[in-house]
Amino acid sequence: MKVERRVASPLGHAEVSVGERALIGRSKRVDVPRSAQGTFSPSADRPDPVTVIAQQEESRLADLVPLRHERMLVDPFTFYRGAAAMMAWDLAHTPHTGLYVQLCGDAHLANFGLYAAPSRELVFDVSDFDETLPGPWEFDVKRLVASLVVATRSLGHTTADGDVAVRNAISAYRRELARFAAMTDLEVWYSRHRVEDLRHLVSHDREVARLTDATASHATRNTSQRAFAKLVEQVGDQQVFRNDPPVLVRMVDLPDSTAGSLGREIEQVVERYRRSLPEHLKVLIERYEVLDVARKAVGVGSVGTECYIVLLRGRRRGDPFILQVKQAVASVFEGLLPRSRYRSPGARVVAGQRLMQAASDPFLGSFTSQQGASYYVRQFRDAKGAFELTGLSANALGAYAVMCGASLARAHARSGDSVAIQGYLGKSAAFEDSMVQFATSYADQNERDFERFRMAVGPRQGG
Repeated sequence: MKVERRVASPLGHAEVSVGERALIGRSKRVDVPRSAQGTFSPSADRPDPVTVIAQQEESRLADLVPLRHERMLVDPFTFYRGAAAMMAWDLAHTPHTGLYVQLCGDAHLANFGLYAAPSRELVFDVSDFDETLPGPWEFDVKRLVASLVVATRSLGHTTADGDVAVRNAISAYRRELARFAAMTDLEVWYSRHRVEDLRHLVSHDREVARLTDATASHATRNTSQRAFAKLVEQVGDQQVFRNDPPVLVRMVDLPDSTAGSLGREIEQVVERYRRSLPEHLKVLIERYEVLDVARKAVGVGSVGTECYIVLLRGRRRGDPFILQVKQAVASVFEGLLPRSRYRSPGARVVAGQRLMQAASDPFLGSFTSQQGASYYVRQFRDAKGAFELTGLSANALGAYAVMCGASLARAHARSGDSVAIQGYLGKSAAFEDSMVQFATSYADQNERDFERFRMAVGPRQGG
């Protein structure tokens, strides 16, 4: 089943009044009552999750597939992170309003974090865009709330704790969306959640306030220089990446069969990437020479796609710069939502990130290899800080849910119509109630899928 794009009205046109846009949103409750959003039960034609994951892995680097399985088998939450394709299918078969935004496509709670804006101030935002595509705003919201319940259970907290986290996230989403609905388009565009804004959002929870400060402190130290000190060693008169297989392996030490589509053409790759940059950044990149390249396995769901880090050095010996080159493949929503208007997956990822984030990495770029594979490029660990979720108390998880819900609302307000969406949400807790019901039902389904995956793959991992 393919979700059809339904545009309620020319919402972006100035002649549509604020009142009319809000009315459009409220009218959506007739076709899709807010209570209907809480309904989830697997359809009779739902594909087998093991088959869906195996189909994804047909195009992955075979020697990294066992590592992907290992990471997904840790617990139901890590499985959830790797099973975005399965949930995409499920979401496409649930009721939605037809009000489109630029979706993250994988908005679970671990895909938010701190990073440095070009101004070098730290901001909190969505941080992963591999699956980004225009689609109904509910898809991101449901991916987030289900992740909160899955994480709550993995952390050993109660059902009531999960319900509170979901309500906190949706309340923050609705509250922030209402705030953005009262702003001009430019005000929305320039808005961002800075560290001090986060402190205000979670001022009632000392644990998360301390965690925010610790994550911010880590992010400011998480630079190319620090990555250089950790990942690079001196071999003779050369500076090269330190092998740590299977996670990090220098390209020169990889057999051709596992080197990926880029093969040995990395010098040409840097030049292709450079062409995608604005003129002033082309000048800057030209000042750096390539010293070494390594394949690096990252994330959970992404393991097995081609991902590389490139060590560059400026004209001063102590001026390292590390880029991450990551393969971009079709979004898990393609075939379920209208196809991307971009000719390459890399261009789709870059455009989606720039549209959703308040401020994006200026070095974002994309290119296509000689073999036709698509990649996007960004700085590696440039003042990035992910919140450590392991061991988080129930209260702290609830406070973190506020941060994620508020950030997702800001990202959606940039590309969607916040007035229409707010008109649908209304002022009551009706949508919160539905999301508690949906998140609980989907967490149950995720556990069944995890068990199915564990039984199918786990014994092979041990062998």
